[in-house]
Amino acid sequence: MNEIEVVAAQDVLGVVEVKDRASGEAALRTDEFSKGALEHIALLSEHAPGAFRSVVLLRGKERKKKKGARAALEQCKARALTSSTIPHVIYCADQNYIAIYEYISNELQFIEYGEGDRTSALADFLRILTSFFAAQGLSTTSSTLGFSLGSGVRNELEVLALEDRDPLPSLRDMVTSYHSHTTVDGRPESSSASQVDRSFEQRLRAFVAGFVKDLYCVPTTGRNNLGEFCSGIAVVARLKEEGSGYAASFFTLTPQGWLICADPQRPGVSPQASWVIAHERPEAYLQRICDMTPVSRDPFAPTPGKDTDTVIIEEG
Repeated sequence: MNEIEVVAAQDVLGVVEVKDRASGEAALRTDEFSKGALEHIALLSEHAPGAFRSVVLLRGKERKKKKGARAALEQCKARALTSSTIPHVIYCADQNYIAIYEYISNELQFIEYGEGDRTSALADFLRILTSFFAAQGLSTTSSTLGFSLGSGVRNELEVLALEDRDPLPSLRDMVTSYHSHTTVDGRPESSSASQVDRSFEQRLRAFVAGFVKDLYCVPTTGRNNLGEFCSGIAVVARLKEEGSGYAASFFTLTPQGWLICADPQRPGVSPQASWVIAHERPEAYLQRICDMTPVSRDPFAPTPGKDTDTVIIEEG
């Protein structure tokens, strides 16, 4: 406590801000005496955009007439947070609520659990925390990710849509529906060859060659195939065509150690082809398949300047 630690920005893997105040939600905001937890997280994200960002509130109840999650939601609204500065998760221990950021939809989901149901809230928080590093190959906790310690019953769900960008369309759906009449090397196909269904990897290679300008691999948060909140890797494609923007797919780690695409199926559309990266980092997979080396950072994050090579974290 009360010491300053200087850490190289590229070595910061994550931060957990722990606040123990009688009014936990007040710790999220800036007051006349100090910066709040959200400002600390925003500062870190400017220097280390790939780091895990979280806040743990040991106590809630900003006002007796307000629910803790509602008070925290109002604090986040007041800060005008963006996809680059939002905590991946906010967890309040005694009030049994969590807020999880979904990267693809660019929304912050506030979930209140049943009264006294600390187990479910803690289980979701731990799943998000451990799977963030497991999906990057930095830990070996994947065998625990498929289990829930609680009932998962939630009383309320409130959503805060962030302002800096629109939701990202599914890259997998774009690739699956892509029908090209040219081969990967650009030569026209014969009429018979164009009728042959390509493998997903072939379509991915052709789609990236024709339409993608840059690829990014972003460790972030979202939901798995069971709808549970967790962490994983977002593969983000910046498209070539002017005004086309971005597309992305979210990958989570299975208990068997596979990275699998968890994009939800669109209503009324037949099941899409699976996109599984078995025991391989997304960067290596995409480089091997597409001959394009992805950048391991958030394309929407601010770019650190020349004078921001280190992060100074001061306790207190």
